[in-house]
Amino acid sequence: SELGRVYHSLSGQVRTFGHNCTGICVCIRTQGGDLNVNPACPGGGHSDGVISVGFSSDGKRIVSGSRDSLVKIWDAATGAEVRTLRGHTGPVYSVAISSDGTRIVSGSDDGLVMIWNAETGAEVHTLTGHTGPVYSVAISRDGERVVSGSADELVKIWDVTTGAEILSLGGHTGEGLCLCTVDEDGDLEEDEDGKPIFHPECPAGHSRFVRQVAFSGDGAQVISAGDDMTVRFWEVASGRQVRQLEGDRFALVEGLSDEH
Repeated sequence: SELGRVYHSLSGQVRTFGHNCTGICVCIRTQGGDLNVNPACPGGGHSDGVISVGFSSDGKRIVSGSRDSLVKIWDAATGAEVRTLRGHTGPVYSVAISSDGTRIVSGSDDGLVMIWNAETGAEVHTLTGHTGPVYSVAISRDGERVVSGSADELVKIWDVTTGAEILSLGGHTGEGLCLCTVDEDGDLEEDEDGKPIFHPECPAGHSRFVRQVAFSGDGAQVISAGDDMTVRFWEVASGRQVRQLEGDRFALVEGLSDEH
């Protein structure tokens, strides 16, 4: 069956894996440099299509999210299923693993963002606040923040330790001003004093589904891509939108996903 996407581990021990309609494939690099496909591929486990996968930073674990509402952890070297995480009631669209490998985050059609203990599989926090399916989640490099993007057109930032919502980015529909005036290069326009120019009519945030989110390497910014054909840059400290790129929506979403 068709292979959905291919990934590489950072450690180099497992060179690549992909997911298809029923499970995941693990390709193991031998000492001679050859790639051997796990004989159990496509490796069962999930009972419906696998939508999202991710590697741990040490390359030892793979996590997958499926239309069967389950999150599964796999041994990257052998392809064996390690643990199943149950809690979502809808398809799991996005999964991520913290850099230290201690936390797994998942986003689902049920509108929930869930944080899990990667070692025990226990639920740590269930994050509520989105009013639509959660299509994308990511964890900051320091493991302290989670960002989520949803069909409710919002980007939310959460505290990993407490589960509290820190920021909700977008959704400006009432009276007021918003930071939305950009120049032809997509940079925020400033006045002669170096202050951002406010536009009184432009709504802040995405105007359609948010499909992908990611943290910058230093965690200072969040990037989001949506069906409104924009990529938006947000300042985490203030919640301000500081830049906006426009273009073909599918190119934007796929580009951000691959980079992430």
